[in-house]
Amino acid sequence: MAVSSTGKQTAYAKKETTFGTAVTPVGADALQFTTLTTNAVQGTVDRTDKRGTADAAISIRDNGSASIEIGWEMSGSGTPGTVADDHVLLENLFGATTINAGTSVVYTPDDIEGSFSLMNFDKPAGNDQELIIGACLYSAQFRIGPAIPFISANGAGKWCIRSKQFSVLTAEQKGGLSSFPAEPGSPSIVGYPPRGRTGSITIDGNTYNNFQDATINFGTGVTLGPPLFGSSSPSGPRRVRRVVTCDFALEDDGGANWDALALKIPVNTPITITFVIGAVAGNIHTFVL
Repeated sequence: MAVSSTGKQTAYAKKETTFGTAVTPVGADALQFTTLTTNAVQGTVDRTDKRGTADAAISIRDNGSASIEIGWEMSGSGTPGTVADDHVLLENLFGATTINAGTSVVYTPDDIEGSFSLMNFDKPAGNDQELIIGACLYSAQFRIGPAIPFISANGAGKWCIRSKQFSVLTAEQKGGLSSFPAEPGSPSIVGYPPRGRTGSITIDGNTYNNFQDATINFGTGVTLGPPLFGSSSPSGPRRVRRVVTCDFALEDDGGANWDALALKIPVNTPITITFVIGAVAGNIHTFVL
């Protein structure tokens, strides 16, 4: 079941210290996003006992979890070396972050397995609000060809706490909370997306001006473990094997660079690709594959 959302929807993400223990956000944890859907996923088990009738017996409640789908414009903070609003999401996707003060923020694939709390609010306050605990992103897609570069991601969580169901949840499902948190005041949104088709594209050491668009698909390799005895929700995240693919389109201009690249395609020769999107300091996004 999904919460009905409007243009008045706001969201907040904050890194958890312990998987599944809710972290209450503040205004600075607000996300800049375009789409967000959070769902409670409740499993059931059909009973198989015979009762002398064709009527089905009421199923038994099984394990529960949460699902997440989110999309946002690829935006920098506007200040080199300062994280943007999507920092918690990107760090969860990649695993490790290096902050070079005044210069850059670098996200590197790592085997660290983290989680975050994701709060989904929709005005008016009387609506059923949602809080995902133990949130983990499974995959992301980076689209760097459109006029506004865009990121979309999906994942899962330990549980989806709903404000109107809070009183009947178990202690585990409440994630350490005594009441459903109110929305933080004064959400802070900073940053803006770069203009698409600005920057540079380098493939196998050669710069290409005949580039059209590209999509990077990033599979984190993360999955939530099965419930442990005494629990009805997933256990912590496990990172298995990440998978990264890239699709890009180039015009065949008949040049030497294109000819050299074409020769490597049928023999599966590894190459390095660097996409640089944006031209203004604090809002330049570099992908190295």
